[in-house]
Amino acid sequence: MELTKMKEGWDSVFKGIRFSTAKLFTPYEICRALAGTRTLDVREWERASIFHYCGIEEPPTDVLETHRAMFWGCVDTLSDEDRLGLLHFVTGMCALPPTTRFSHLPG
Repeated sequence: MELTKMKEGWDSVFKGIRFSTAKLFTPYEICRALAGTRTLDVREWERASIFHYCGIEEPPTDVLETHRAMFWGCVDTLSDEDRLGLLHFVTGMCALPPTTRFSHLPG
């Protein structure tokens, strides 16, 4: 039953695509265009992030930078699967949109 629904979904996606056009893309490229990328560039994510301290008082800048460095150091050690879990926890998204990447993420 589920496979039939999946096939119907894919059929509707490809209904408007001519076969000659579909041959221009690999299955991987089509999947990325529809579902987004599942490999996260930590440096790109870090550059696009805004770090806020959530304590009672704003600490000195050097403390903020130490916390920021520790956080991204931890993210560096995560597997791709765990990074996706963090992305999902922070934004509610399971993958990055292929066109906007980190630039328009919620959260």
